[in-house]
Amino acid sequence: MLTPFGKEVRKHRIEQDMTLKVMADGLDVSSALLSSIETGKRSITPGLVDRVVNFLNLDREGRFSLQQAADQSTQEFFLDVSTKGTETRRAVAAFARDVPDMNLNQDQAQKFLEFIETLKSTAKDHA
Repeated sequence: MLTPFGKEVRKHRIEQDMTLKVMADGLDVSSALLSSIETGKRSITPGLVDRVVNFLNLDREGRFSLQQAADQSTQEFFLDVSTKGTETRRAVAAFARDVPDMNLNQDQAQKFLEFIETLKSTAKDHA
């Protein structure tokens, strides 16, 4: 069964009349690995979303939909906060520690995502 990420990758690949092997070769991964990622048997490797976007020459909308699908398909997230300040690291740690136990409903999760988008906009304004 395909993950949301696998469905999205396959959709774009088929739109471009491309086989799994051709895409795997272009991404410099094995066909078996790409197939395993599409079906969720293997994790989406770091940087893979960007590599797929670039290889398939996706536009902004395609990038967004692929990233959303990757987010929905990912079971574990790894974040490098080594270059961030103390307060940012504390916030990320609190998020990672506390959110999994919160059991957010769909409305709460949507409000949280909107809050993150607001923070991103505010941060860009102060950059």
